[in-house]
Amino acid sequence: MTLEKSVVIHAPRDAVFAALSDPAEITRHFPYDRVESEDVEGGLITFHGSIGGQAFTDFGRITRRREGAQFEYRYWSTNHGTERSEENELEIRYRLEQDGEATALFVTHSLIRNADYLAMMDGAWDGLLLQLKTNLETGG
Repeated sequence: MTLEKSVVIHAPRDAVFAALSDPAEITRHFPYDRVESEDVEGGLITFHGSIGGQAFTDFGRITRRREGAQFEYRYWSTNHGTERSEENELEIRYRLEQDGEATALFVTHSLIRNADYLAMMDGAWDGLLLQLKTNLETGG
């Protein structure tokens, strides 16, 4: 199953790209405590966070990185209740387009195998994208 979302953010495309790909920026805009990244295609990216007091780690690999335009990675998370294997990985794809003075961000969350997880992430992405938009537009 695949989940698709989009949002128009009144901020420069480079700022939006950094918010999605730079470890220091990711932790400013998304609910992670720490992010480590090799920041190249094929490089590792690891997200550390907690939900409801439960720590988790998302282990990923960057599959596409086009400065200011695309950032994609596949990952497996310790909080998904699955064995760590390639067939249990999910994929996140970010695509950015100039929209006048703003940036259009298109998010695709794919390889989802569970309808309950899809429904949960549908709401989660709405909140995540609203927070990202608010932060980037207000300097938060």
